[in-house]
Amino acid sequence: MLNNLKNRLITGWGLMRFIRLALALIIIVQAVTSYEILFAVLGGFLLFQAVFNYGCCGASGCDIDHSMSRSKSSGKTGEVTTFEEIK
Repeated sequence: MLNNLKNRLITGWGLMRFIRLALALIIIVQAVTSYEILFAVLGGFLLFQAVFNYGCCGASGCDIDHSMSRSKSSGKTGEVTTFEEIK
């Protein structure tokens, strides 16, 4: 579990992740200066998403693909599909 957490923190840093991190930090700083709890919660949520590289909340909602080598196909290669015309 800690190995998976370490991999999520270290790998996968792209442009969108840096944008989420910057937006979260800006929102948190603004929330602290204006004493707004709701903005602080929103900033904390965005910070959590950026740091741990999660997309949306929920069970298998829209989790970000963490494995670059995983493909969306069924994994069967070299198999030819034939179709038969029905009249």
